[in-house]
Amino acid sequence: MTYSDIHTLLFERIREQRSWPDAGSSTKLAEQLQFIYAATIKVARDAKASVLDSIFKTSSLTLVAKPTGATGSDITHYSAALPADLFRSRPDMGIVYMLLDDETIVTDRELSSVSSFFRMIAKKNQYGNRLVATDFSIKNFLLHGASKLELNYIPLPTKPVDTGAGADLYSILDFPLPSPFEEEVVALAMMHVEAVLTGNTGKSQISGLIAELYSSEKVGVEEVEG
Repeated sequence: MTYSDIHTLLFERIREQRSWPDAGSSTKLAEQLQFIYAATIKVARDAKASVLDSIFKTSSLTLVAKPTGATGSDITHYSAALPADLFRSRPDMGIVYMLLDDETIVTDRELSSVSSFFRMIAKKNQYGNRLVATDFSIKNFLLHGASKLELNYIPLPTKPVDTGAGADLYSILDFPLPSPFEEEVVALAMMHVEAVLTGNTGKSQISGLIAELYSSEKVGVEEVEG
């Protein structure tokens, strides 16, 4: 299923079809795709990770030794940049689990704060233990006691865009959520359109998300609040 299929479902079901013109000639397609994407983000953000296993990604992160330039026993810890598409607005930050040195599994519940991380590695009885912290202010993972970090995570869904070129990105871009989540996305988008028509956007569950997602052109890399 593609985003184009979701658009077609909305066209078929919406009661006020004049508010959802056919994509083939629509000058409002970009706005319609905003509604669909915001609904997709909300559904994916609120769903349990276990039901989104079909979209999990695995990435071996590049570790940078700290202090900068340190080698061997002079290395106190490593730093690794967060993936740009990490779904950071989820309660679990999109993290399913991390694998340290191919053998130690760490979940989002086991992540340390940055202050705790440095406090623990400074203690001799903790030195050498495998520890991971997240520093969201500079978008890094901090790692101690291991030299390899593999991240299994839920990516932020790609934004559908009417590129005006070829088949158009929105029409060939796969809808990222497994069935039957498309039904929930369609229902949320329909609710939003009807709320706009009645002038009561307070009834929409995605109005705030639309404002956040499209207040800048940073969709896909910045944290989403809603």
